[in-house]
Amino acid sequence: MTDKLDILFLEDNPLDVELEVSALESDGIACVWERVDNREDFLRHIDRAYDLIIADHSLPSFDGITAVKLLRQRDISTPLILVSGTVGEEVAIDSLKAGATDYVLKDRLARLGPVVRRAMREYTEQKQHRDVEESLRESQRRYEELVNSIEGIVWECNPETFQFSFISRQAERLLGYPVESWREPNFWPDHIHEEDREEAVGFCLKETQKRRNHQFEYRMIADDGRIVWLRDIVSVIAGNDGSVKMRGVMVDITQSQEAEAERKRLEEQLLQAQKMESIGRLAGGVAHDFNNLLTAIIGYSQLMLARMGAEETFRKEAEEILRAGQRAASLTSQLLAFSRRQKLERRVISVNDTINNLIKMLCRIIGEDVDVQVETRASEPIIFADSSQVEQVLLNLAVNARDAMPAGGSMRIETDNVEIDDDLCRRNLWAKTGRFARLIVSDNGTGMDQETLNRVFEPFFTTKETNKGTGLGLSVVYGVVQQHDGLINVESELGRGTRFEVYFPLHAEATGAESGAESLPARGGKETILVAEDEESLQNLTRKILSKLGYRVLMVRDGAEALEMVETSRAEIDLLILDMMMPRMSGREVYLRLRAAGRDIPVIFMTGYSADMVDTNFVESLGASLLRKPYDINELGNRVRAALDRKRGGGKTAQPTA
Repeated sequence: MTDKLDILFLEDNPLDVELEVSALESDGIACVWERVDNREDFLRHIDRAYDLIIADHSLPSFDGITAVKLLRQRDISTPLILVSGTVGEEVAIDSLKAGATDYVLKDRLARLGPVVRRAMREYTEQKQHRDVEESLRESQRRYEELVNSIEGIVWECNPETFQFSFISRQAERLLGYPVESWREPNFWPDHIHEEDREEAVGFCLKETQKRRNHQFEYRMIADDGRIVWLRDIVSVIAGNDGSVKMRGVMVDITQSQEAEAERKRLEEQLLQAQKMESIGRLAGGVAHDFNNLLTAIIGYSQLMLARMGAEETFRKEAEEILRAGQRAASLTSQLLAFSRRQKLERRVISVNDTINNLIKMLCRIIGEDVDVQVETRASEPIIFADSSQVEQVLLNLAVNARDAMPAGGSMRIETDNVEIDDDLCRRNLWAKTGRFARLIVSDNGTGMDQETLNRVFEPFFTTKETNKGTGLGLSVVYGVVQQHDGLINVESELGRGTRFEVYFPLHAEATGAESGAESLPARGGKETILVAEDEESLQNLTRKILSKLGYRVLMVRDGAEALEMVETSRAEIDLLILDMMMPRMSGREVYLRLRAAGRDIPVIFMTGYSADMVDTNFVESLGASLLRKPYDINELGNRVRAALDRKRGGGKTAQPTA
């Protein structure tokens, strides 16, 4: 790559160009550049010898793929990289087919530098190949000069015996075999990789018999066992006496082949990651609707049970309804864990202690026909995490391992501390640099094929029989790990078992534990409470719960009505209960407007949405309470009483930030 790249940007947004130039310079790539934003200006500039073209995929009157086609129609081989805000698999494939060198998403500009370096490297290599082909057509007078100047292996061979009459010294340097050994009959076939040998030799002979120049690629086994990818560029020379010989050059393309394989692998990982993110967002959104329904089911069930005696005729049925609602709430919680949207209660924990506390129960669950071995390293893996969620990860991985060994087997649980460096990150899209506590769960069970491996973390995907599992186990593991800013990798092969590696960021020192509030019987009161809730079933439920505790309840359907009620009500309102997301006006906006008007009323916010859709920082800055649906009647009552008692005790609410 030159000291400074001369780049033409096809982009209608100057700010995007500045961001892309900044990304390149941050990666150590200096450049000079020009920008065009339409077809006419682009055509006027492309004849100039730019080092690189970076084009937006979509412009108001032009598009990047058309730009690629125009460039290639004019036989201009300048590398062109497409940059897009969003690009689907089909569009990406179409752009590459049209002749684009590569593509980069605008929200992942950190990839731009490596992509540019690879594009320039491949462009240089292709140019070298073209130079080699042109050199081969030079006269005999330049033949020795060609041999001494190029990096490829220059050769001459008899196509009937495959005996080399000439081979350049580069052959020995690249593959390790002495030049003399190449002159033995059938040496360029005996050392071709066995998977490529028949096709490569057959193709070469067929083309030679037709007196056609040709080129092809194959793998060669070097003297030290290395696999070297070669591109063989062959010229067929016919003599006046009817004899035929082949001349050519073998070019080492190992690096580009490996880079292409790596690019495809990373592309597949990227598509998988994008798919998992989309599914996670869907799960988080669906959970909101479930939470509203479950709040009503659980709340009304508890109200019914509170009114029933121990021998009531329908008490068992009511208890079953409550248990079903609670099981459904647990399922929703798993969906949120998968989608990384579950509220965590973190504290400093030892992964080793978690395993030791759980191992007896694990062994009972797994059964006696599976031998469980535990190996923990000397260095203590300390992390800042929700202990119950880490236990869930270990439990789900252990159960998954057990299910993969129906006839018994062995499972191994290991822990250690590791550091992930830049080299590992370059080779694995899932990795990121840092120091991690690593939890490994491996088994010698049935293993998985590649198709199953690609879908292993999808929710509701299972290879088990109907009614034998929800398909949420491994997706929950994935969600918990992501929510803890961790990493997860899985390796598996049919018949050879599976190995899961889970990485949690290491924590340097203990900072104390956090604990959740217990659901104790609620105390009531006589205060006036204004509740803003847009779900009718939850309006009635909340009114019943709070009225039963003695409170006076004012109920409105949305934020606008809540604001109007506060401004017009003759009674003093002691507490606001506001749903965070409501039609016309959100709970946050209601509160901010009241504060701006000088009304300092305690507030409890409610939500059935996932954590990433709610501004929890705003709630915490107020010192307010966030009540997550579904909740039980005692939890609601306790939160209300606590907020009112804080007001009575003189507790003040923090100033909110807009």
